Amino acid sequence: QALHGPDFRNPTSGYAAFIDPDSFIDQHLIVEATKNIDGFRFSTFYSKDRGGRIKMEPIWDWNLAFGNASGRQGDQCEHWYWPQLDDCEYSWFRRLFDDPEFGQRYVDRWAELHTNVLATSNLMARVDAWAALLREPAARNFERWPILGQTINTEPFAGKTYDEEILYLKGWLSNRLAWVSAQFV
Repeated sequence: QALHGPDFRNPTSGYAAFIDPDSFIDQHLIVEATKNIDGFRFSTFYSKDRGGRIKMEPIWDWNLAFGNASGRQGDQCEHWYWPQLDDCEYSWFRRLFDDPEFGQRYVDRWAELHTNVLATSNLMARVDAWAALLREPAARNFERWPILGQTINTEPFAGKTYDEEILYLKGWLSNRLAWVSAQFV
């Protein structure tokens, strides 16, 4: 009622009295930055501390993200994911973005995150570190399941080597972050 009522932007009786807007913004930005096609509609959890406001957390389930899904334009670095969803799959955010303050907080949060946590250079370094850490277990994985070079399910790309997979991930992520940043003036 608070979200869809006529006074929904009122800070004491509207949506902000019941939800933690910052957690909703962070969730939305992470889903969009990674183009997690299970985000918003399936892999979404809410939590609430006693006496607190509803938070959109924890975030999880990134098997169909980072360009690893051909459905719903998941493999494309361009395009927002959210417009492809109906009101049942994307129920809270359309109304939240009707509040100009929420929209401005969203843009400001992207500007902040893209200078540190979600900075392209930081994420590329993180991918490199994880790729190095996982190189040996990945070799065992692909020895047990020899699927390199084969697309599985909805995968749009199948590298013939572990290094090709990492290059695809880094290229996709770098292009996605650049596209998202270009959407904000």
